[in-house]
Amino acid sequence: MNKQDDMNEKVNRGFLIGIVIIGLIYGWQKTNAQSIHETGVLCSSPVISRISVLSIHVRDTLVHDSVFHFLTDKLGLSVEYYPVKYADRWYAGVYAGNMFLEPCGPFSNFHYASNRFKAIFFGLNCESERSISSLAEDLTSRNISIKQTGTIQIIDTTFISQNIYLNIASGNESNSKREDSLRTEMLRRNENALGIETIKEIRVGYSEGTALIKWKQLIEPSVITPEGMWKINEDQSIRLVKSSINEVKGIVFRVRSLKKAKSWLIDNNLIGDIRGDEIELDKLKTFGLTILLSE
Repeated sequence: MNKQDDMNEKVNRGFLIGIVIIGLIYGWQKTNAQSIHETGVLCSSPVISRISVLSIHVRDTLVHDSVFHFLTDKLGLSVEYYPVKYADRWYAGVYAGNMFLEPCGPFSNFHYASNRFKAIFFGLNCESERSISSLAEDLTSRNISIKQTGTIQIIDTTFISQNIYLNIASGNESNSKREDSLRTEMLRRNENALGIETIKEIRVGYSEGTALIKWKQLIEPSVITPEGMWKINEDQSIRLVKSSINEVKGIVFRVRSLKKAKSWLIDNNLIGDIRGDEIELDKLKTFGLTILLSE
């Protein structure tokens, strides 16, 4: 081998080594682009992949019956199960296009911020793609107080207290065929009515800046935008807003046409405030629940 060939071989070898090094650096950067929280634990996947059920707590059995019929007869949501009594409480389930709403109660063992309500959005029941043991270890390392049974209940009163409950189950336990059927029924019922398609957004209030910090710690590697939006998946979001208490403040339904929805609300005496591209239903007709419509 002459000197020129030897030089070319060294150049080629150096080029290959350079390519390998660049690949390793890129791989390291890609891996470490994931969020690392303060404890130094790498969070590779979201804590929550879906909100499956949003519960509505009611003051008494009469309100429970009224809320159920409002959701089904007025709003056109599909029935998952009809009102049933368990111990001293009533439960019912309706489908809202991408999650279930569950009117339930009354509950004597919950300490609300105030008992002066007819009905309130209260419990966020979520799903995760991670195991319960993995979630428990991770959340504990983030200094978030939890209660572990068959699920993970967040009991950190810094941000989960007063008028909000948060529970996380492992795995996608939903029945996709059943949900497809309920969605089809709901859309059919809404063809000539309000036009609800899904729950676009859940609004959650936090009382202090420390509560917002805890939310950010909980959802890593997911993030909260400057506007307070936490995008959970393709069609579910939570908007965190400043509030006097920690609470589930209300929901925003996505409708096919806001113009048609407005006409329907006027005809059915349900129209409330109109704010830009959102319409709020009259709280006197929704038992105090904050329900908004948007496209």
